[in-house]
Amino acid sequence: MTVVDLCRGVIREHALWDAHNQLIARASLSEYYRDMKSNALLARKFVFEWPQAGLGMTMTLSEIDVNPERIPSQTWKVPHIPDNPIRDMDQ
Repeated sequence: MTVVDLCRGVIREHALWDAHNQLIARASLSEYYRDMKSNALLARKFVFEWPQAGLGMTMTLSEIDVNPERIPSQTWKVPHIPDNPIRDMDQ
């Protein structure tokens, strides 16, 4: 299950449930900010939960570098794989 904040256009949560409607894992995203270079909304805080295992973890990012210039631009291009057409999901 994916929970989307339709007002802001951001993902708030991803959750995985088993056949008995028991939560297996959840990732909650928060503290969004707009990256000025890419104009993307990015989450800074991630809370991961695995309730059946009694585990959890929180990760907070201080700096996010979107498509950094030190990495070759080819890295960010969609690869062409024969017999696997590219589909524009925005259409």
